[in-house]
Amino acid sequence: MVLYGYMVYNTSMKSRYQYRIYPSEQQRKDLARLFGCVRVVWNDALALCV
Repeated sequence: MVLYGYMVYNTSMKSRYQYRIYPSEQQRKDLARLFGCVRVVWNDALALCV
């Protein structure tokens, strides 16, 4: 995974960082699976709260 980051300066605001990642094909599949599981858990938790 390649990670690029840079800092943005603004005189009226606090500085912040922005990052961009370039995952490999296997990492893309793993991230998609992870976020799919996270989405299911989040939706189930919301259903319990309502």
